[in-house]
Amino acid sequence: PTQRTVCVTANTGSLQLGGFTGTIQQWESSTDNGSSWTLLKHTNTSYTYTSLTSSTWFRVLIKNGECSAAYSDTAKIQVDTATRAGILSGTNIVCSGNSSGILTLTGRTGNIIHWEYSTDNGVNWNLIINNSDSLLYRDLTANTLFRVLVKNGACATEYSNSILITVVPLVTIANAGQDQTLCYANSSVRLQANEPTSGAGKWSQAAGPTKIAFANASSAATMVTGLQIGTYRFVWTISNGICNNSTDTVTIKVDKVLSAFSLASINDCGKTTFRFNNTSQSAFGIKSYQWLSSTGDTIQQTNATLSFTSDGERKMALAVESNTGCTHTTEAIYKVVVYEFPKANINAIADACKSQLFQVSSDVNSKDSIVFILWNLGNGSRPRDSIVSVQYMSDGNYTLKLTVATINRCFDSAYKQIAIHPIPVVKIDAKPIVCRGEEANLTANGAINYIWTDQDNKLICDGCTTAKVRPMQNSSYKVIGYNQYGCSQITTADVRVIQPLKMIASLNDTICVGQSRQLFAKGAASYSWYPETGLSNKNAASPVAKPLVTTTYQVVGKDNYSCFTDSAQVRITVGNPTRIHVGNDTTLTAGGTYQLNARPEVQDIRKWYWSGPVDFSCKTCPAPQVKVSNDASIFCLAINAYGCTSTDTLNIKTLCPSTNVFIPNAFSPDGDGINDLLMVQGKGIKMIKSFRIFNRWGEIVFEKTNFLPGDPAYAWDGKIRGKAAPPDVFVYVCEVICEKGIPSIFKGNTAVLK
Repeated sequence: PTQRTVCVTANTGSLQLGGFTGTIQQWESSTDNGSSWTLLKHTNTSYTYTSLTSSTWFRVLIKNGECSAAYSDTAKIQVDTATRAGILSGTNIVCSGNSSGILTLTGRTGNIIHWEYSTDNGVNWNLIINNSDSLLYRDLTANTLFRVLVKNGACATEYSNSILITVVPLVTIANAGQDQTLCYANSSVRLQANEPTSGAGKWSQAAGPTKIAFANASSAATMVTGLQIGTYRFVWTISNGICNNSTDTVTIKVDKVLSAFSLASINDCGKTTFRFNNTSQSAFGIKSYQWLSSTGDTIQQTNATLSFTSDGERKMALAVESNTGCTHTTEAIYKVVVYEFPKANINAIADACKSQLFQVSSDVNSKDSIVFILWNLGNGSRPRDSIVSVQYMSDGNYTLKLTVATINRCFDSAYKQIAIHPIPVVKIDAKPIVCRGEEANLTANGAINYIWTDQDNKLICDGCTTAKVRPMQNSSYKVIGYNQYGCSQITTADVRVIQPLKMIASLNDTICVGQSRQLFAKGAASYSWYPETGLSNKNAASPVAKPLVTTTYQVVGKDNYSCFTDSAQVRITVGNPTRIHVGNDTTLTAGGTYQLNARPEVQDIRKWYWSGPVDFSCKTCPAPQVKVSNDASIFCLAINAYGCTSTDTLNIKTLCPSTNVFIPNAFSPDGDGINDLLMVQGKGIKMIKSFRIFNRWGEIVFEKTNFLPGDPAYAWDGKIRGKAAPPDVFVYVCEVICEKGIPSIFKGNTAVLK
């Protein structure tokens, strides 16, 4: 017997039968070691198998002549299960110099060929002679990958998953940094430890009067907050979770020393005395004081006193040292002031114009602050600001008074005389409306001198009583008039400029004689149309035109001030209707077609419209074809190039003559596709109401109703109650309805031929 071994994942092969006598009856296969067999529809001497999923046995049944059939020997195709490398697991992180562990392979199908390892991330692999499911490794110095190669029978080899054994180096030796002393009761401090090259660092508090907070306990450089006066110890620990930790401690001492003092002054005329009172503090006590004055004096006492006889800016500093060696210095800058009387003065013009708004201001010379200002402006106003705005509505002489006082109640007053002059009343005489390009004269009066400007503030004339202008558009002009005191008034004159016309008129148009069109013109104030023939109103902006012949109208427009005119032309072309002829009345067989042909006298028809109770092939062409079933009047409307309409009518009377019906006198329903059906055909038929066939004894053997001629679905196929009729002569009766709805009956004989 033949036996082969293949893999379940991919297999194909051929079996060859030889050395037999007889004929191959069949091939058979079995997947249960011959307990049951499956017939294969195959009788060749060779058989090709493919994609077997389990072990299979094959045999062939042979028979020679009248001899009993016999089976060949059995061929077995052994199908091996696919290789499965399994899952590799085990400890995957170890410390450098102390590394050992066991790797285990589970779930494999097949035999272990060998183990492999790689120290360059799988670029190169080294062989390990080991066929067991576990591997003991030790003393690794670098990250190492392990894997296992497995093979099952005839199937391909397969690698297990790779497992990485990470070798962690020893942690960096910890250094927590230098001890520190804080002299100002700092609530925070920056710790600076060494950055680990192996492992991760973390800060912790070992001692201290309060519980603190780390900004980032995992950072070598971190801020500590929550400090109070006292001594703290912090531990910097470097670890990697695998190797032994390394720790170091730093000490932080928190002290507080503050130099401070207050000062007070006593002000007398010509003398000011300052007293400096010490308020310094230290958590561990003050060891020494030293006062340093900007005058050069040095005082080593707890408090100090200084007197001054002149104004100026001074500076005092206090330096203290605590018992812990912490120092602190505070400085203060202060002013020495001697009280004096203020000196008041008024800044103001000597004269002004009536209703002119101007400012007056106080000019006070004082070393002390001014806390009180009071004006008397002579017009009933008493403001309290240093700068005030004043306006006098009547001309005349006025006296201003200013009173001021310092914070020490020192007073002074000042006076000022002001003359208020009248303002001129300026008027302009001018023509308010001019044509474009025309000169306008503007004349002013009421003052002794004038300055003219345009609306863009450009100077026109200085010193002119009359200004000559030639505006091109609506413009405003200003004149400033001055009297002998220099007082002025501004007056404005507006000049309206009439612009040339730009008139718009109707477009040229076409009408039919007897029709009208409304014309229009825009852009002017008044209009004149000519010729007047056919116009509803020659002076209207939109007259109605109804000329009898082609006419060109001209319109002239003017503005309201007779400055400018403009003209335009409108041509109205007048046309006449074009006569058409669609033919003479006629008579037609009902259901027939008729060719219409409209003929115009002149070839200027632009549109055609047909209507009537018939079916048109086209309703907008000059020669449509129609189908007529009943009497009809056909109406035609034509529109020429001028929009004129013409009409004509054609009357058609329909007839329904003897309807033509054709029914064969014989047919041969033998199924050869020729003359197999007895079918009603004809013309001028609207509907076949009934079609009946009788045998020689008067019995109805076939009947159909309400159908159209020439429809094979309603034809007789020569069968009577489902059976072929014998050769014989039959009688038919056919009732039809013609196109005009008139019924007719047709009778005759037909023979069934075989």
